[in-house]
Amino acid sequence: MKKLTRIFVFIQTLLYFVFLFLDITGGSRGLSTGLKYSIILLCFLYILLAVVRSKENRFRKPEGNSSGKSNGNLYRENHENMRWGLNPDIYLLMGLVFTVIADLFLLVLNSYYQLGVFSFIIVQFLYGTKLEIEKIESSNQIAISHVLKRVIRHRILPCIIITTGISIIFLLLNTQQVIFLIMTTFYFVSILFNTLDALRLAANQSHIRKHLLFAAGMILFVLCDINVGLYNMKDYLMIPEKLDEILQSLSSLLMWTFYAPSQVLIALSSGQFGKISQKN
Repeated sequence: MKKLTRIFVFIQTLLYFVFLFLDITGGSRGLSTGLKYSIILLCFLYILLAVVRSKENRFRKPEGNSSGKSNGNLYRENHENMRWGLNPDIYLLMGLVFTVIADLFLLVLNSYYQLGVFSFIIVQFLYGTKLEIEKIESSNQIAISHVLKRVIRHRILPCIIITTGISIIFLLLNTQQVIFLIMTTFYFVSILFNTLDALRLAANQSHIRKHLLFAAGMILFVLCDINVGLYNMKDYLMIPEKLDEILQSLSSLLMWTFYAPSQVLIALSSGQFGKISQKN
């Protein structure tokens, strides 16, 4: 397990510095794009392996334990807590599936931007569900219906309300591409909610490495999106040409400087590989 993680991190680090070198020196754009997309695909494959191993371990009876519980009770408890629909890694996997789809539109094809943003909205919904499961997984109330109610009440409804308020401003200002702006606003509000929740979870359970890794990944994810916004600012605001050139040159580099490691950290937050430093 540790060997696999070391190999994964080594390959991702190598790909990261190669595409950064290409971007900084003005090298092959096609090669850089291929390397970037390879990083996302590898993150998906890493999580897929984590989920497969998690499924195998769910049905493997423990040989012994020091908790005072019988093997049968511990097995039934673990089996109940790791039901398919309540395994946080499942939502990480599905999130990476839609990340792969989003980056296919936004990075590889460089078109169908609405579909790309919509895919990222689904990613944040899945990550929000993952966070809700992890916040209540130690309670007796954990059930998929309970989790979905929390997601709707604590995430979707507040995001809709905030997005609606901002959208009214867009309409009053006669902003172009209003529908696309509404989509990106809803997405950005969603990722902010998830990042704040991830930080709270990491602060409350700082001894669990997977929470720290996920929170760090979400912070970098937000920083990437901020640079995406700066890169496209000229489409919505009147800014001096020289300032626009500076913003575009910096933000185009910083997008993937933050985004690639964000996805690697999110992948490493898998329950199978990211909980090494739990305290007893």
